Amino acid sequence: MNLSDMRARLRKDMHDEDPANQRWTDVVLDRHIQRAVRELSLSAPLEAKGTLTATPGSRDLSIAALTDLVEIEGVEYPTGKYPPSYVRYSVWLNTLTLLTDKTPGGGERTRRSTILRSA
Repeated sequence: MNLSDMRARLRKDMHDEDPANQRWTDVVLDRHIQRAVRELSLSAPLEAKGTLTATPGSRDLSIAALTDLVEIEGVEYPTGKYPPSYVRYSVWLNTLTLLTDKTPGGGERTRRSTILRSA
């Protein structure tokens, strides 16, 4: 659902549907909707999984492209094993470092479970 659909539903719930006599401007309603969505996403964030590709010979992976990241819950390395193998890791700014004695080779993949906050 997009913002204009949410606004229309909110106007209906508030009995503010007459365009000639609206009590609330779109700007005010949009601000309240965005605040409600932000607070909801902080208390019940979207959980997501993704894959990062390792640089040959480095344990550091860039997480700069992960917008609205709240936290990383786990890192699977190497991927595709059963049962999955989770490794220790550290995060500093936009870099995730694998704390393992095995250095990833070229093109190896690392899977991480993340918590993302919606916009």
